[in-house]
Amino acid sequence: MYDSYWDDPSRWGSCSIRDLDQTAEAILATCGPGRLLDVGSGMGGLVRALLRLGVDATGLDVAQKCVDASNEAAAGRFVRGSLLQLPFEDGAFDTVVSTDVLEHLDEADVPAALAEMARVSRRFLFVRVATTPDRDGAWHLTVRERAWWERRCFEAGLRRHPLMLAAVAYDALESEGWQATLVLEKVPAAALARWPLESLKGERDLHMDMLREAGRRSDAHIARYHLACQFVRPGDTVLDVACGLGYGSAIVRAGSQAARVVGIDSSESAVAYARDCFGGGSSGACGDSGEGNERAGRPIEFGVGDAADLSRFGDASIDVVVSFETLEHLGEPGRFLDEARRVLRPGGRLVLSVPNDWTDETGRDPNPHHLQVYDWARLGAELGERFILEKRFAQIAGGGMKHREGARSLRDVALAPASASDGDPKGEGGNGPSTPPAEWWLAVAMKDPVGAATPYVESVYPARGVAGDDPEHSANVAAFGRDYENPWLVRAMVALGLRGTNKAELAAMARRVIEASGLAGGSGHERAAATPDVGAALCVLGYRLLDVPTLPAGEADAWLAQANAYESNVDARGTDAAPHARRWTISNAYLAGLLHLAVGRRGEARAAFQRCARMDVLAFSPLLASKTIDASFQAGLIAAADGDLDAARPDFRRGLGELTRVLDARDWTNILGSLDEPLTFGLVDLQQAVELAARCAFGLACLDHFRDRPGLAWTLVRRRALGDLKRWSEQQTGAIEWLREQRRELERALAETRGWISRQERGRSWLEQQRTDLEQRHAALAARLDTLSRESADERERLRGVIGEQRKSAEWLAAQRREMDDRLRERDQTIATLRAAIEAHKGGEKWLGDQKRELERRLAEQRESFEARLGERDARIAKQAAWSEQQKARIEALQAKIAALMEGRDWVARQAEALREQAEKPGA
Repeated sequence: MYDSYWDDPSRWGSCSIRDLDQTAEAILATCGPGRLLDVGSGMGGLVRALLRLGVDATGLDVAQKCVDASNEAAAGRFVRGSLLQLPFEDGAFDTVVSTDVLEHLDEADVPAALAEMARVSRRFLFVRVATTPDRDGAWHLTVRERAWWERRCFEAGLRRHPLMLAAVAYDALESEGWQATLVLEKVPAAALARWPLESLKGERDLHMDMLREAGRRSDAHIARYHLACQFVRPGDTVLDVACGLGYGSAIVRAGSQAARVVGIDSSESAVAYARDCFGGGSSGACGDSGEGNERAGRPIEFGVGDAADLSRFGDASIDVVVSFETLEHLGEPGRFLDEARRVLRPGGRLVLSVPNDWTDETGRDPNPHHLQVYDWARLGAELGERFILEKRFAQIAGGGMKHREGARSLRDVALAPASASDGDPKGEGGNGPSTPPAEWWLAVAMKDPVGAATPYVESVYPARGVAGDDPEHSANVAAFGRDYENPWLVRAMVALGLRGTNKAELAAMARRVIEASGLAGGSGHERAAATPDVGAALCVLGYRLLDVPTLPAGEADAWLAQANAYESNVDARGTDAAPHARRWTISNAYLAGLLHLAVGRRGEARAAFQRCARMDVLAFSPLLASKTIDASFQAGLIAAADGDLDAARPDFRRGLGELTRVLDARDWTNILGSLDEPLTFGLVDLQQAVELAARCAFGLACLDHFRDRPGLAWTLVRRRALGDLKRWSEQQTGAIEWLREQRRELERALAETRGWISRQERGRSWLEQQRTDLEQRHAALAARLDTLSRESADERERLRGVIGEQRKSAEWLAAQRREMDDRLRERDQTIATLRAAIEAHKGGEKWLGDQKRELERRLAEQRESFEARLGERDARIAKQAAWSEQQKARIEALQAKIAALMEGRDWVARQAEALREQAEKPGA
């Protein structure tokens, strides 16, 4: 069947992967190199892309035509086979890849296919699967959403890869397009046997392995740990407090250069799970072990522990504390924050999160496990009392109690200025109108390193086995513990990539260092005001001034005065000055030239650059030549821009000469450290020095062009060096973040529009339903009317009969009354006769009286009887007449209702027609 699929000329040679190189890099960035199998390799494009990168890749496809064609390009790399019965041994590959394949299977075959892929893989699976029908509507037999595919993978003994978000960004999960990317790893066999998927359901609301859970909630939890990795420095010891089932600790270990990761939780069962699934089954004794116990590649340590009692960890023994969704569970959250501050080393970081005001209409958090309610105002205040706030992030997952319709997002939200005078009327931490929506707040806070007395531990750049006794062969570049009064400042305030990310707090930190030295007031002690600490603080403040859009000349002059005073103090110490102090005099001399340029003093700037260029960087390291070389270039460029080419030439030559001089010195100790354990930044910084010297070379080569072709000359000499590329990269990163924010805004607007359309459709459906209901009711009423009409006609006929009977009865009663009247008259006559007889017969008067009374009594009884019967007949006739009038009124009311319903049906029809015409208008 698939041989015939490829017979279509429009498919032959095609590939469903748009960017093979990018996909190959995504696979390697998550799963790494090793032996790799591409299942459903098609025309072999992905396998060839991996082979070019040096990866041992093999392809398998069910279509012989594809296999034959692919082997022509890479012989022996492709085999024919079925995904349902892979022709390989168990664990034959480190990673199994499948792109645009699984959806071609019948849904009933998906579990078997996933089981086969898991069987031949030792560790990882990288899967891309379509979630939409194909163009022909015939080849994609299983069309399901991401969550469905993930659940099938979990059932096959797999879990999400800890670095899954390195392949698909968190907010990109909201709109992946026609394909979903799943990066997975196998659950250890012993752990899977002890902890099957069903065993996690019992405590799901409190503890869950989010690497074995599909959906928005798990995405959000994974994204937090992925973010935390950005704040872990090389060699750090990381403590994951309330680690739960340990998945977050696994993410930190996989995604950072931490030397040691420790997770603690109050639940013994959670810790047991974490040890089995992520700790290599080790006992995981976690406590304040010495530095010698820190070794790369060992399992994560897990132990039972209370967030409010970290006494097993010594003071200043941890570099990073991570704790997500913890504070709201604690009766005394301040105790945990105090403990975190105690165990952190100076400059160490606390990374945490809290739900943002998860209260219902009663004002309470309905989660029975939540003892506290947080918003940013409270969280910022509690952290600000103990730490330096570095970052805050607003996170939304959507589908929860709040922001149910929100899209996945994790946004860096600027911290409010420290006071209202800085532009925020609500001050630090306010939940003002500009505060973005958030389901959770994430915060990064730093333990203040200024004034720290804790013994310094170098974990980022260890000694590397280089002797430090001989000044000519000592590794000055990493000798922070030797030269600095407070070496903790290096990581917290100075080193690129390691220091804090809050520029305002860095500047405040630097000002406190300078104030403590006495340099700011000009009365500092010579030694205190000549330390590398002060020089570094000055450099931080100087670059902070360069960030000011409109820098006042007075602030630049104040900084220049302090820099000159610092240099004088260092010079006064002579050979006793620390090499790092010499480093900062050179860096600040270079910075002086940049500040003069920023305030428009070009002559002073050129003089400052020339002065910097004459300084000897070998007192510290050849790597510092990037400053002196670029200072020479900047001085020459200013002269060339002014048309003084003769003055520019020696400046450019000095820059080239500086490079040759520092390289001739062959001081590789201060570049590489040692060959066995090289300093990772050394050659990168040396490359920057070489690139800057290349500018000087172009300056000399293009010097004459400044007269006749100035635009070309400027373009050639301003070639991008590594530092420029870094700044450009930062700008691009900012632009990308802006574009992502715009995308999020557009997606929110699109969601609102779709919601509005959905509501309109629901309204239209409701109206159609109402119309149908009214038509049905009208039909029912019409039928009822017909029935009532028929019943009414029958009733009228019956009433006519009854009335006729009543009339006959009335006539009979009238006849009876006439008859009685006649009889009464006859009686009266008889009485009259009797009276005459009595009168005639005096003797029978008594008897006649008695007879008369008897006759009168009997006549009264008969009269009363006839009158009662006549009254009853009259009442029955009146009642029948009233009932007849009521039936007539009911008939008339029903006829009026029917008329009203007919009018209502016509109104509904007119409204429906108007809505239909409105919906059909453009732009509706």
